Amino acid sequence: MDEPTLDRGLLEYHLEKLTSRGQEKDFELFARHLAQREICPNLLPQTGPVGGGDSKVDSETYPVADDLSLAWFVGNAREAASERWAFAFSAKEDWRPKVKSDVQKIAKTGRGYKKAFFVTTQFVPDRVRAEVEDELTKKHGLDVRILDRTWILDKVFENRHEGLAIKDLRLQTSVRTTVRKGPRDVEREQELEKTEQRITNATQNGRFNFSFVDDCLEAAKLSRELDRPRTKVDGSFERAERAAEEYGSRHQRLVCAYARAWTSYWWHEDFPVFARHYRAVELLAKGSTNVYKFELLTNLWNILASLVKTGALKDADVALEERTRSLTTGLGSVSH
Repeated sequence: MDEPTLDRGLLEYHLEKLTSRGQEKDFELFARHLAQREICPNLLPQTGPVGGGDSKVDSETYPVADDLSLAWFVGNAREAASERWAFAFSAKEDWRPKVKSDVQKIAKTGRGYKKAFFVTTQFVPDRVRAEVEDELTKKHGLDVRILDRTWILDKVFENRHEGLAIKDLRLQTSVRTTVRKGPRDVEREQELEKTEQRITNATQNGRFNFSFVDDCLEAAKLSRELDRPRTKVDGSFERAERAAEEYGSRHQRLVCAYARAWTSYWWHEDFPVFARHYRAVELLAKGSTNVYKFELLTNLWNILASLVKTGALKDADVALEERTRSLTTGLGSVSH
């Protein structure tokens, strides 16, 4: 099967030459869609015909009920659902006066924006970015974030948004032949789609129960097995954790923590994160009389001990002796 392919260098060049091709409006559309995938999904387009529109912003968040935001796993879902954030998009080469002007307009609206995001096609050195963000934050009382071309490129290629860039920026690309998906992957994708639909239906109808929590966790596992970008996998697991914390049982919270620990080790090879989730499983298993919980903890302990033995984790950071003592105590309590 043939599909378009996008090279990082091509996109970088295209972003640099946007204004010479008169594609400022295309960039605004692309930037908003990218922000919806990476920062928050609840974005409105501008309300006027030109830059900033009648509302003085290129996009802004709209309020969403707290329960409904549980279905999201992009960025800071609940924060974005309850706060008002403003977005400005710019392809101008001289980005510094533009961000100052845009943030000033945002502040002067008096609408109570908490954050202001400025997405630019230009490269912005880290030191300069930090200085300008601090200056504008202090001056206008907003949390100002500048997202430059490097951020755009990283998000597009790390999180597989090439198709979005090709479509919104109307890029002419080559094609490559891809391997046809196997039946198991197709089955997983179909199951993930069905599971996400059940999650959406539950949030819309207020059915927050144990089944809702199970679906959130299942969606996270399916995303993991489909090798989705880590941001999406982590976001799915964080959604499952929120659901389990508010509507699930202690056992569901433990199973969720266990799945995150397992994923951190076997999929992401992120050992410090694995150790953090190990501790969460240990705390949730403590005092239980359910042998299954300690079976799960034992699985993780074997990995933890191996990581310490090979030097991948420092014993001082994970306190293996204490972890071992806690597990031994738990196993002893369920063996009688």
